[in-house]
Parts: sequence; C-alpha cells; structure tokens
Amino acid sequence: MSLLSLCRDYVAERSRDRLLRRFFSGSIAAFLLLLVLSPGSRIAKTLHVRQKRKLLEDKRQRGSIFSANAHERPRLSIYRRFLFLLRIAVPSLSSREGGTLMIISSLLLLQTYLSLRVLKISGQLGKTVIACDLVAMAKKIVVFMAWCLPVALTNSSVNYCVGILTLQLQSNLSRYFYRRYLNQKVFYPLASSHFVEEVDQRMTKDIESWSLSLTSMYTCLFKPLLDVALFTYKVASITGACGSLAILGYHTGFVVFAHTFFPDLEGIVSEQMAWNGALVTAHQRLMLYAEEYVMTQGQHFHRSLMEKYLASIIEHDQWASYVRGGYSIMEIFFLKYGSLLLSSIICGAAVFNKHTEGMPAADLMAFFVETSYLVNKLSFSIGSILKNLRKLFVLHALTNRVYELQEGIEKAIEDGAGALAGEVVRGNYIEFDRVPIVLPTGEVLCEELSFYVKPGMNLLVVGPNGCGKSSMVRLLGGLWPIQSGRIMRPRNDQIYYVPQRPYMSNGTLRDQITYPLKSSEAGASEATLLHCLELAVFDDIFAKPNITWDSSLLWAGDTLSMGEKQKLAMARLFFHRPRFAILDESSSMMDVEVEERLYSVCHQLGISLITIAHRRSVWKHHNWILRFDGCGGFLFSPITFVAEGVVILTNVVNASEPFMVGEEVRLDLSQYDV
Repeated sequence: MSLLSLCRDYVAERSRDRLLRRFFSGSIAAFLLLLVLSPGSRIAKTLHVRQKRKLLEDKRQRGSIFSANAHERPRLSIYRRFLFLLRIAVPSLSSREGGTLMIISSLLLLQTYLSLRVLKISGQLGKTVIACDLVAMAKKIVVFMAWCLPVALTNSSVNYCVGILTLQLQSNLSRYFYRRYLNQKVFYPLASSHFVEEVDQRMTKDIESWSLSLTSMYTCLFKPLLDVALFTYKVASITGACGSLAILGYHTGFVVFAHTFFPDLEGIVSEQMAWNGALVTAHQRLMLYAEEYVMTQGQHFHRSLMEKYLASIIEHDQWASYVRGGYSIMEIFFLKYGSLLLSSIICGAAVFNKHTEGMPAADLMAFFVETSYLVNKLSFSIGSILKNLRKLFVLHALTNRVYELQEGIEKAIEDGAGALAGEVVRGNYIEFDRVPIVLPTGEVLCEELSFYVKPGMNLLVVGPNGCGKSSMVRLLGGLWPIQSGRIMRPRNDQIYYVPQRPYMSNGTLRDQITYPLKSSEAGASEATLLHCLELAVFDDIFAKPNITWDSSLLWAGDTLSMGEKQKLAMARLFFHRPRFAILDESSSMMDVEVEERLYSVCHQLGISLITIAHRRSVWKHHNWILRFDGCGGFLFSPITFVAEGVVILTNVVNASEPFMVGEEVRLDLSQYDV
C-alpha cells in the first residue's frame, strides 16, 4: 500500500467523525465572526493601507527635510543607509565590536555542534528505550545530562554577548550623533526648524531600538541559516534530494504567497513609530510649559490634543493588530502545522523507502527518531528565518528614522555653508560691517547694519519688538549664517551671553557658577566662587534649606526664583570675566537696587556691555546706542542723557540713511520703557 493511499484512507475515516466535523465548523464560524466584529476590521474598511501611508506622508511633509527639496536631495536606498549606520556601529572587524561579533558567531557555531551531539545522543537513548536495556538507558541519560551543561552555558553566553554588543553599537551611534548634533552649526538650526521631527526620540529610543534590532536579527538569522545548510545536507543524505527540495519549495511558496497577498508591514511599523514619537514629544512639551498651561487655563485644549494623539495611536494599533493577526494566522498554519505535516510525510516516506525487513525494532526506532529530528529541525530553521524576517520591517523602519537624523544634520550644515556669503574674522573688538539681518524665513529686518563695540564702550540696543535686536545677537553668536558683509569678533572665551531665562545645568552649585566648565575643570576655590556670589548680591543663597556647595538639586525647576537664577547667571559672568558681555533682559526680574550694583560691578571689572533692555534704570550705564526704528533703519552713536527717557545722539557714526551720519539727534526713548 502506498503512502498516498494511506493518507486518503485516513482523511476519509476522519471526515466521518461527527464530533470532529462540528468542532471544525464551529471553529471556522467563530473565526469569521471575530474577523467581522474586530475593531481593526472596521478601521480597515474605512482606512485603506494607501490612505494610512498618505497620512504618514502628509505628516512628514509638514516638518520633514524631504518635502521642499525632494528633487534636489535624492534619497539613498535602504541598503546604503543601513551600511552607513553599520560602519559607524561596527568600525571594522578588528574593533571591539568586531571581536564581540566573532565571539557570538563562534558561540552560535558551538550551539549547532552541540545540537548535533544532543541529536545523536537522543537517537541512542531512544534505541535503549526500545531495547528495554535499563543499564544502557541510565548511562545514556547521564551522558545526555552531562551534555546539557555546556548547552546551557553556551546559550547563556550568547545572550550575554548579545547584550554587550547591543550596548557597544548603541554607544558608537550615540557618540557619533551627539558629536555632530551638539555642534554650533547644527544644533540650533536643527532644533529651531522642522528639518527632522522628534529629534530627541531618534537620538535616544530609536538608536537603542536599532542596535537591539540589529543584534537580534544577527543571532536570529545566523544560526538558522547555518542549520538550514547543515540539516539540508543531512536530510538529503537520508531521504534523498527530493526531501530537502520539498521542504525548501514549500517555504518558498509561502514567501511568495505572503508577499503577494499581505500589506506592507514596514509601513505599519514606520507609522507606529512616528505616532508614538509625536505623543512623547507632546508630553515633554507639556511638562516644559506646565506652569503656563495651568495659569492660562489651557488644560482642556491640551487634554483634547493629547487625546487626539492617543486616539490616533489606538486606531492605528487596532488596525495594525488586525493586519498582523491575519498574517500570524497564515504564518502559524503554514509554518507550524503545514511544515509539521510535510515533515511527517517526508519521514514516513523515508521509513517506507528504507529496507526495513529484518531490521531490529530498536534500530528502526533510532532511525525514525533521527530522521524526524533532522526533518523537523530543517523545517523549524527555515520557519525561524521566515518568522524573523518580520524583524526586518522593524529594522528597515528604524534605519530610515535614524538616517533621517543624519540627513537633517547634513542639510543644516549645507544650508549654513550655502548661505555663508559673508565672513567672520577674529579681532580685538566687535564690529558689524554692512551685515544684513535676515530671518530664516527670508524676511529682511535690516539691509546693512554697521556698528562696533570696543573695550570701554557700553552699547544700549533699543527698538520695537521684532526689529532685529535678538537677531543681531544670533548673528554675532554664529547661530544664523551671514548673508553678506563682515563680522569681527574676539575669541569665544572673550564674549559671554547672559539671557533673560538663564540655563541651569545639572550638577552642584559650584557647577552652576563655573558653567559651561565643570567645577573640577575650572579649579576654582570656594573663596573665589563665594566672591562671585557676593558680587552678584547672591551670597545669601546658603540661607536656603539644603543648599551647600555640593548640593545637586533641580536647579532648572522651582529651587530658585527667576530673579535668583538671573543673579546666578551674573555670578557666572563675574567668574569668567570676559572682555565683552551680551545682556539680553538679564536683570528684568531683579530689584532696581540690585540691578544698579550689578552694572557697576561690570564697569569695575572692565566688562564692555551690549545690553538689550526695556527698563529705564539700566540705560544710564551706557555711553553708546544702537537704535532700530522697526522699519529697517538704524542709528549708531555715542549718547548723552539730558532728561528722563531723553538722550542726545551727539555724533551719529553709522546710520541706514547716509545723510544722518555726523548729525546730532535728540531721541525720546520713553516709548521703549516698560
């Protein structure tokens, strides 16, 4: 009787079983009902895959680097993107990462060898069981248990090395992007624009996930590929080439079927990451401006916004679960039960084709155990490869997200270099020579600005809102590219910027004063730091509870008031003692008496000031003025105060209108007083 006849008889017999027919029919009905009533099914009817992709593309176009200049910046293929990141993560095979990779590969080879040894011992153990040889069976059990120890040790070693490799890859990528991102020419343009969305998410979570996904892919594919090659040869030696070809052909057919009839899982993963990143960014922004939101009664607005993000994520995840569920059903059916059935048929054919007449039952059992193990192992290895190919979708999406960060950095550098038609030169003082003030949007605030600040000069910058005062400071600081003209400035350590809302770093009180240097780098004594606090009228900080030199508090939070933070920023200024200081509303939250003293200290220390201030109390500490009229014009001149809010520009040195140069002008500044 042939194997086909046996199978036909078995199916005919089982089909007459009423209980089996009812169970099978009920299972199909329950599955169809669940499929129809699934939330993902309802979403899929109203939102097709292409529509979902369009939503993602629209989102990208609102803030992506690929929308405006897509024709100018051809995108690299996913393979070149992946290789670029891989070269950063693994610099060379001789690097420590390459060494860890070699160790993992060796351990995976050892795993395969141990699998073959366990296979052989399992066959011998089955033979002793059929032969009812108790002594031999006990010996084989001891041998089997002895081999389990290196197997367990090898498996644990693989997991440990995979964790180490993941950390190494993450460390290399993070250091690379931190070095490029935290750069004066990149950080501000990228952070203040919409080149790339969710930069913080990409710099942290996405790099970590990419590293974990890559190491997981390597371990999940290396050993199965090795097993496929090895067990294909073993199965072919027992069942002939037909057995191996049947298994390979079956799984190839599954791949073709899945690729033809199922949606793009990569797009699902990409959109899921984008929505999750948007929600995380919204949460972080909410925490940053929590006080403003509460004081302006904005809870309802932002709750609605967060609920909208959450609803989008839930809807997408329901739809994604529906799609993945359908794929999983097909995968389990084909790769688990279908391959198991195919393995049984191939094993049966191998036993039927083998000359078993006169073969002892023990030998026949050993042959069957070994054959079934080999065939099942081959099917399992191929199935593992196909199942793990789903991880390629995740790795693909993560590669795109991380590499888009690289493209954003490159675009920021290119934009800065392309717009840098002017020049920046080193000198002993500050000078703008015919420098236009142009916003990143292209709006021109001042066509040609010319002024200078030499040691001993204290320049007051006034003008209406949006006239270019802060923009001029950004040009001086190198945050914006220079369209034309020339800027002369001293070394970076000779210019210090004190904003209205000073940045409070993590660290001790010492670190707050020596910022941007660490206190250990500055090497300043407590007496020096205390003197800086005294000059800033902030030596009473130690009267606050829990504050000492070594206190590491949440300085950026509510530990200090805004006025106290401004005093601490002035203490930094007095510690560094630059030749020039830019004070941008730096004393707006202080008492007038304290403000008077701080400006007097600046004069005593020989610090020349460029001050943007609306408080009349600080104006008298300046002897020069740069006045913007809000219409593109400016005046630069020495000044003399003659009355409250009234100054005389004694000799206009530079002006937007040439006829004003050399003139004496009377100005009423009371309109700028707050």
